[in-house]
Amino acid sequence: MNNEVKLGHMIRYYLSQNNMTMKQLGELLDKTESTVSKWIKGTSSPQITELSKMTFIFKTDMNTLMYGAADIDSVIKVTNIMRELDEVDREKVCKFAQKLLEKSKKEKES
Repeated sequence: MNNEVKLGHMIRYYLSQNNMTMKQLGELLDKTESTVSKWIKGTSSPQITELSKMTFIFKTDMNTLMYGAADIDSVIKVTNIMRELDEVDREKVCKFAQKLLEKSKKEKES
């Protein structure tokens, strides 16, 4: 999932959690409902000023708004581990992770 799509999911989530419409968010940000819709669809992205305002509106932080809390924590952990490994071990980790992903997909299909 690319960052624009993830951000769109998070905006949609926070709108629903705050019983807010796209139009209401747009009004708070001085943007149109159409602009907010494009952010949610991932066809355009808000500027940093809009992102900053949304963190106050939704009472969250920038990382959570853009990536989701669980995802960013996992990314940081994996990145830190991978930095400490040599190239051969990084490749082993990637192959192991790929096998786990394939196993998980098969289990979901059954």
